[in-house]
Amino acid sequence: MNGLLKIKGVMYDSECFKLHALAENSEYPVLNIGSYCGKSTAFLASGTKQKVYAIDLWDLRAVDYEPTENDKRRGYHQRASHEAFIANMRKYGLTNVIPVKGDSREIGKVWNMPLGALFIDGDHRYDWVKSDYDSFGKFIVPGGYLALHDIVIGHVQRLVDEVIVPSGLWTDIEIVETLWVARRKE
Repeated sequence: MNGLLKIKGVMYDSECFKLHALAENSEYPVLNIGSYCGKSTAFLASGTKQKVYAIDLWDLRAVDYEPTENDKRRGYHQRASHEAFIANMRKYGLTNVIPVKGDSREIGKVWNMPLGALFIDGDHRYDWVKSDYDSFGKFIVPGGYLALHDIVIGHVQRLVDEVIVPSGLWTDIEIVETLWVARRKE
C-alpha cells in the first residue's frame, strides 16, 4: 500500500490511509469525485473488493470553469492526468476501478446506486461541492461514510457547517489533516 503514496496527488499520507480504512468494510460500491491522477482512488480501491467509481473531468472542461494558475501548474484538466490515472490503476492492479469521465453535476442527475463511501474532492466552489453532496450523499447507506477533502477551504467548511452537520444524518465526525469524515447514522 505504501507504493500508492508515489502516485501524484495533493493529499497527506494520513488522509490516504484514512480513505483506505473507510472503504475496507464496505459492502457497497464506493464513489470518488475528483480523481486527478488516481491517488485517492487507489487508496479507496485497495481497501475494498467493491467497485470504485472515479468521476473526474480529466481533460474535459465544464462550461463555467476557467482554470486557475494553480490548476494549470498541477496539470488539472489535461490529457496527461487522465493517462496517468489509467496507468496508475493498471500498475497497481486495481481492476475494481471504473473511471467515469464527465461533470459530476450531470452524472449526479442520473445516479441511483447505493454507496458504502463517498469521497468528494472535485471543484471546491460552494455550488459545486453542495451539488456533489446533494446528488450523491443521499445514496450513502446507513453505516456508510462521507468524506470531504480540503475542509480548510471556506466553501467546503461552509457546506459542513450549514448543511451537513445540521441535517442530523451524520455521526462519528473526525478530521484527519484536511479530510473531514463522518458515518451515516444507522
